[in-house]
Amino acid sequence: MRNLERRMSVRLNALHRCEQIVVGGGTERWIARAIRQGRRFSLDGRSFMPGPIGECHRTVLRLLASGKIERACYGFAFAGVHGDPQDLPSWYEHSWGLCDGKIIETTRPFARYFGLALSPADAADFDALLLQLGAKECRA
Repeated sequence: MRNLERRMSVRLNALHRCEQIVVGGGTERWIARAIRQGRRFSLDGRSFMPGPIGECHRTVLRLLASGKIERACYGFAFAGVHGDPQDLPSWYEHSWGLCDGKIIETTRPFARYFGLALSPADAADFDALLLQLGAKECRA
């Protein structure tokens, strides 16, 4: 994980200088893929479908299962600087939705988004991983 954290730090800091990167456990394969294949997402037209803070992955997968979003995205969101002044400038492991190519946020506004739009098969795989890690089943 140390080498992965170093690569992630270099790649994300190239996008925006920050003090830390906050990730959960068990998602290393997804983190590595987001770093290798991820892209920056535009904030233009971003909208909100509020859900519980700290439950972004589950909330986005529920919205996908219910047909309220077109795609689930996984990667990192940048907080601080343009976000809550209490935050350290940090990248957080995060999930968000897409509709018509626009971000659907479920927690709070972030200053930047970097990651992957998941295919239906990837979303199912990610859902299965979250279940293994102890998250509740994600159904509409």
